[in-house]
Amino acid sequence: MYYIGEYGDWTLTVNNDYYSSRNKAEQEIDEICLSEEESTISSLNHINSSMFASKSVLKYDFGKNTLETGYEYTYTNRADRYDNYNDFLPDADGNIKEHNIAGFISATFPIGVYELSGGLRYEHAISDYYENGLLISEQSRKYDRLFPNIDFTFSIKKAKFTLSYTAKTKRPLYSQLSSNIQYDDRFTYETGNPLLKPEMNHDVSDELDDIFNQSFSKDDFINVFGDGSSNSEAALSRSAFWDMYKKPDDSRTIADLNNGELAELTMLMQDQQLVEKLKAKA
Repeated sequence: MYYIGEYGDWTLTVNNDYYSSRNKAEQEIDEICLSEEESTISSLNHINSSMFASKSVLKYDFGKNTLETGYEYTYTNRADRYDNYNDFLPDADGNIKEHNIAGFISATFPIGVYELSGGLRYEHAISDYYENGLLISEQSRKYDRLFPNIDFTFSIKKAKFTLSYTAKTKRPLYSQLSSNIQYDDRFTYETGNPLLKPEMNHDVSDELDDIFNQSFSKDDFINVFGDGSSNSEAALSRSAFWDMYKKPDDSRTIADLNNGELAELTMLMQDQQLVEKLKAKA
């Protein structure tokens, strides 16, 4: 179910989803070994999963700024039963029920060629692990965590650069938590670990550095940033700006600068107070 409605400067979005699946996998392995007697391993694995997810976002636009707040809720139920017909491997009957509810708020503020955005997410998660119908407290989990994020974006000509920090979590897959033992051959068995815990990741992204660390030719660089040769009276060419900005004993021309110096020069050109000050001295 999906709903979106607008009330003046406010926009409300609601999205609800339900999903379920049933999987059955049968395995039968006949082994013939010269040193040992023949053996047959037969097993049946039933996996029943269901999920309900709900998300609502309330958005408010004021001027060029945006404020968003909302919630997310997810409930998952996964039953994983493994039956071995030959008593060669132990049977397993595991069930994981998880509730995850989160509230969040974020804001975006454009300031000229710059844009600052940030937010905070609070998450409460309960994961209950059952084995043969009994709750196993040692393998059940409860988490309360805060996840901040902040982004700073600015543009130079047609290029856009973002500096960002995001805190996020990475949880183990259900298959990694499974206590079932999968038989591959008499020397190889596979199983999960129900004691695995989520990990916290702190991502810092600096796309500006990533771009400048690439192998750019001078032509490639000019294609991204422009050649600064606009005939507009409001525009100042990079070459003219360099002639006014460089030190008197610096004999280099614009063609002698490397990509990093060109990038720094281009950013300095966005400072209108500096441009007017240099023009006044010229």
